[in-house]
Amino acid sequence: MANSHTGTDLQALKSQVDLRDVVGHFWGRPVNRRRKYDVFASRWRDDGHRPSFTVYAEGYKDYGGSGHSG
Repeated sequence: MANSHTGTDLQALKSQVDLRDVVGHFWGRPVNRRRKYDVFASRWRDDGHRPSFTVYAEGYKDYGGSGHSG
């Protein structure tokens, strides 16, 4: 049975972790850094000169491919 605190625990964790730091740790420096987001070249396709994987503090958006976000 699922823990009734799971949603609360997840929200607490999200408020403590900046996804930009996590992605930067594994992928290196972003191609472009703004106050609210970092932009990376996609790791699974050739973005050429147009990096398109955007990472925010609490999520991401893939602008160059499928448009997935999370």
